[in-house]
Amino acid sequence: MGRCCDGKNAFKPITKTRYLSGLILFYILHLQCRIFMFIRHTFIKKYSHYKTLGQFYDTYFKDTLSEIKEKKGLVVKNQNCPKE
Repeated sequence: MGRCCDGKNAFKPITKTRYLSGLILFYILHLQCRIFMFIRHTFIKKYSHYKTLGQFYDTYFKDTLSEIKEKKGLVVKNQNCPKE
């Protein structure tokens, strides 16, 4: 959780729908960033370290995605289980 929340929502259960919609939004954000970075590099102004920047962003994306898939700091409720 971000610093703005002081972790007060950490490990609070969320629905599977909310988890999957967040995952889809994360992929869309990644795609948008890569497209805009490519368009800016190709048509507007060349990045001097475009390959390095792309490698860094890909590494960051993969690390963050692995944490999301491991559900670090997340509790996803199974909709088939009864409430406790």
